Amino acid sequence: MSPSRPTAPAPVRPSPQGDDDGATLVELLVAMSILTTVLVVMLSAVVGLGRMTVKTQNLTDATGDVRTVYLRLDRDVRYADAISVPGEVAGDWFVEMTSPERATSGTRCTQWRLHRAGSSLQVRTWVRGAAVPTTWTTVAGSLATDPARPPFTRAAAGSTPPQGAQVPLARQQLGVHLLAQRGTGEPAGRAVVDTAFTARNSSAGSPGNADTTTAVADLCGSTATIRSTS
Repeated sequence: MSPSRPTAPAPVRPSPQGDDDGATLVELLVAMSILTTVLVVMLSAVVGLGRMTVKTQNLTDATGDVRTVYLRLDRDVRYADAISVPGEVAGDWFVEMTSPERATSGTRCTQWRLHRAGSSLQVRTWVRGAAVPTTWTTVAGSLATDPARPPFTRAAAGSTPPQGAQVPLARQQLGVHLLAQRGTGEPAGRAVVDTAFTARNSSAGSPGNADTTTAVADLCGSTATIRSTS
């Protein structure tokens, strides 16, 4: 009779209960902390992107206002033959200029106003001698002035320009310094108009060129009257 072989032990199968083992409390807390961190980072990125979008749009709008003001003033001042000394009346700033009126061979008056109440730049025109219109056309809104500088300045022909050039001006110049702002707070967009426009048809003999701090010459009628006519 041959000796019996030892019987191999049966393989141990994992208990079915092993598949139901859950995560520990520490593992859950770690997973929640990681998820919270990821969500905070994503939310901050979304908020930052939204703020940047608003700021970009506000800057675009403010730049558009500056461009509109520049183009309109350049067109009006370019053909002017006389510019008055700007002045402030009841918080509003005014400046007048005249140019040839081709249709009637007369003189066209153009008056600009920085309206404090509406923070807007407005303009109106009429033929000298006719009734002054009571309505204004708004060129741009959301404008402000620099407390340290007036919005309008006029350099007379024959004077030395503010830039300090040694050659006297041959033509009158209108200096414009305005601040355009869209939006408020950190996302606000800001742009500045800070330039001088030359009246190509003006000269040292233009009416009112000798005026200094106040508009003495009445280019378009009584300056005091037209600057108080709303």
